[in-house]
Amino acid sequence: MTAGLGVLTGADVPAEHLDPPSAGMSLVGELYGIGSLIANPALAYHGYKRNDDSWGWAIGWWLVPIPWPVQGVIAYAQGYAKLDKRLAGRQQYAALPPGPQYQMQGPYR
Repeated sequence: MTAGLGVLTGADVPAEHLDPPSAGMSLVGELYGIGSLIANPALAYHGYKRNDDSWGWAIGWWLVPIPWPVQGVIAYAQGYAKLDKRLAGRQQYAALPPGPQYQMQGPYR
C-alpha cells in the first residue's frame, strides 16, 4: 500500500545496513544505574534530615530530575543531612514552654 510513496519497510532495507541488536547496557550505563540505587536513598535521607524530618523534601530529593552526581555535590555543599540553619532557630524555641504572656488568664483556662 505504501510502496509507491517512497516509504521503506524493514523488508526493503538490506541486512548489512541494519544495526545489530544491542547486547544490553554499556558498562557506563550499568555503573550509573548502580550508583543511582545507592545515591537516591542517601539523597532522600539528606532531604529528610536537612528539612526538619520532612517527608515531602525526602520525596523531592529522591525524584528531582537532576543527575545524582550533581545532587551529591549539592548535598555535600549544604552539609550532608545537617539541619538547615534557617530551621535550627525554630527548633530551639519550640522546646521552650510558653511565657506568662501567652498563658490564658481568667475563667477561659
